[in-house]
Amino acid sequence: MSKFDKVKEQYPLVSNATLLKLYTEDWTASKKYFPYMVKLWDRKKINGETFTSPLLIKTLKQFDSLLPYVSEKDVYSSKYDRFYNLQKEVLAAEVIKEEKTFVRDEHVTIIEETDKYLFLSPITHKGSVKYGFGTRWCTASKHDEYTFNRYNKTGYLAYLIFKNEDSKNNKFSKIAFYSEQSTCPFSGEILVYHALDDLATDVELLTSQFLDLESLFKLMTKFRQHAYGKFRLQKAESNVKRKLNLLQTFDFQQFQEDVTIIRDWQTRLYTGEFGQNVQELDSIIKSFVDEVTKQMQQNG
Repeated sequence: MSKFDKVKEQYPLVSNATLLKLYTEDWTASKKYFPYMVKLWDRKKINGETFTSPLLIKTLKQFDSLLPYVSEKDVYSSKYDRFYNLQKEVLAAEVIKEEKTFVRDEHVTIIEETDKYLFLSPITHKGSVKYGFGTRWCTASKHDEYTFNRYNKTGYLAYLIFKNEDSKNNKFSKIAFYSEQSTCPFSGEILVYHALDDLATDVELLTSQFLDLESLFKLMTKFRQHAYGKFRLQKAESNVKRKLNLLQTFDFQQFQEDVTIIRDWQTRLYTGEFGQNVQELDSIIKSFVDEVTKQMQQNG
């Protein structure tokens, strides 16, 4: 008797159409998940669950891909007798995978780290979510990457995280600093938010038990230094991009034809100032070509 027929005989209340769908959707060569899917489907009403077959299949595929990170790898264990428990295990495995595969330097820039705190600037949404966990910051919302990207693009964002402290118990255990790119990084406004996403005053910061005046000014100075570096880099990148776009749209062939016409007609029809302008043009072109050649040789 085939596996399909055995399962059909074991669960007579499951419709033939559902059996065929679950059997077909089992992507494994041995159809190892087919009996399990039918078992959950058969017990769905008894367990008071309302999942759909596409959701069941999707969750099982996630479970299968996360096997190195799940605590109980045997899907036929009594632990997974309910679909809810399977979902819960998948969520837990995703967190474990995230922790084990997270490479800090790919997602944050460390401004300063001591035994007491970690001061960093998130450069990806994933980094912001990880280090902003437990706060109400919109930039650390797991399901709102757009907001983080907007803040990160238009300003400089940094998180001050005090080690061995819980943001749920003390709103100053995590502090966010933000400065708009349009402001001067040396003297412009720095907005400071505590973990509940409210603006923090200087008095609150200095009476929070975590910071004294000297430490706060030191952190502010480091923040401004890194903000300046980022804003200067963005400006340089914008300048280079703008000039590259100009070069890409520059019609060199038409330019060469026009220069040839100028040279030809000025030698036949004009003398004096116009002729001097053409000589100056030749000098400018030669200087430009020489400088481009020099820069290319220096950059390898």
